[in-house]
Amino acid sequence: MNSHRRSQASHELVTTLIAPHEVSRLLCVSVSTVKRLTESGELPHIRVTDRRPRYRAEDVSAFVERRRKSRRQLAGNDDGPVSAEPIVEENADAARAQASS
Repeated sequence: MNSHRRSQASHELVTTLIAPHEVSRLLCVSVSTVKRLTESGELPHIRVTDRRPRYRAEDVSAFVERRRKSRRQLAGNDDGPVSAEPIVEENADAARAQASS
């Protein structure tokens, strides 16, 4: 395997993990709502060594997209997919910056 492929493979393994309080900021909901969504299975998560849930940015994005789509369908305005990734990434960056201040 050449170095370019190794670097590409390593990059694919790296994922952004978001803490529950950051997810609550991204979704504009309380931490208890994030916990409820997690327990109900609506919001996928993983457990890290400290046994606290963490959320992949792409899973949070997918959750936002599913919510948007279901709300558009309820309103009778289903114009097709809209990517939530930029919103989640932007909000995740802002939450991390605020947390490190």
